[in-house]
Amino acid sequence: MGSTSSKLSRWAYFLIAQAVSITLIYLLANLLVHQPTIKLSVNCSMLSRDELSCKFSCNLVPECFGEIDGRIVVLHFNWVAIYDNTTSLRCRANNTFEIDLPRRNYSFKLRAAVYGEEYGISYTTLEC
Repeated sequence: MGSTSSKLSRWAYFLIAQAVSITLIYLLANLLVHQPTIKLSVNCSMLSRDELSCKFSCNLVPECFGEIDGRIVVLHFNWVAIYDNTTSLRCRANNTFEIDLPRRNYSFKLRAAVYGEEYGISYTTLEC
């Protein structure tokens, strides 16, 4: 009978140690991985469309102070970048840019990110 209770107590200690380890890993990961801190709004509208392409005008407004670096990427099939632009953006101001995309019966994904000491990210769908 003593060996059965010692096996159970070993399992209990093992499970407690696993729970503590998982909790510590979770807490450390939360300290290392920061959530986006800059609110980023993106608004795109189609300017023109012909047989081969669509042209969009997009306004990007980061809610921060000063200037910040930004990257705008348009993805096709969620992984192929067909537009990629890195630029300096003014905070709390309309940063307007134009994008020419090939005309396809597909929804493109626009991913905009701003980064520096803090960062923010936004996703928008472009129909062409």
